[in-house]
Amino acid sequence: MRDLKAIAQTFFLDDYRIGLASVLALAAFAPQLALSGLVVAVASRLCAERLAVGANLVRSGAVTLNGWFTGLAIGAFFAPGLGLALALAVAVPLAIASTVVCERLLSPWQLPLLVAPYIPAFTVVWLSFSGLPWIAVADAQVLRPAGNPFELLGLGTLRSIGQIFFTQDARLGALLLVVLAVRKPRLGLAMLASAAGAETLAWLIGLPTWQIEQGLHGFAPALMAAAWITGFKGLRWPALVGTIVASPFVESGVLRVSANLGMFGLSTSYLVLVWALLLLRPVHDTTGMTQAWGKLGQGFNRA
Repeated sequence: MRDLKAIAQTFFLDDYRIGLASVLALAAFAPQLALSGLVVAVASRLCAERLAVGANLVRSGAVTLNGWFTGLAIGAFFAPGLGLALALAVAVPLAIASTVVCERLLSPWQLPLLVAPYIPAFTVVWLSFSGLPWIAVADAQVLRPAGNPFELLGLGTLRSIGQIFFTQDARLGALLLVVLAVRKPRLGLAMLASAAGAETLAWLIGLPTWQIEQGLHGFAPALMAAAWITGFKGLRWPALVGTIVASPFVESGVLRVSANLGMFGLSTSYLVLVWALLLLRPVHDTTGMTQAWGKLGQGFNRA
């Protein structure tokens, strides 16, 4: 049950029912991703407990959460086969080590881990395995082109919610919104509106259609909306508005840089925006950053 609670922390919630519903929703549309995520999440927690590594991080759910996302990324970018199995096995120690290292690097700045550790963990796996001739990588997903701007923005908005779990499926995005809205109606509505706002802005400023079509600009604002609704770190509505406005520009830059490096942008834009907003808060506001919440690593609190 605590593994499911850790997965629910994706949306800044501590509810195993949300974690279970999220896993089941993902399994309905992308079973390989759901299974890969669960394997690495549970194995990471069990190994970290057995090795007595990062006890606080294990209790907080950070190891499980980043194991989950590492597994999701591997399931999304590797095709079924021996390569996928080996990548998942290697991902377990990498997810644990990356979580411990990132916590030590970020704690002096009082910045939350969120899902930062899975990015270096997956990147090491990808750079190590993807070039081997006997390992198959997943084919790029082909999306049905939108017939008009309204369909483009509607599908892009829903896909941006699915993108949280590496799935460009509007049906998954819609189902996740329903699950979250049942638990917290304002949460589902805020995530939908924020994703739609960022996707619309990206379209208005003329960013490439394929980025809007895939929902790449809406997932960070959607998660920031979840942070705002749940009171994470005392982030308020101006932070959400800033994220909606900045997300298309930041995500576009991340995509350009990552493409030049031959890597994936993953959740980089989301982390950059959250950390920047937290660091830019007035000094008198930072007292709330040290209150214990005990989720997602040291210094991670609910205001």
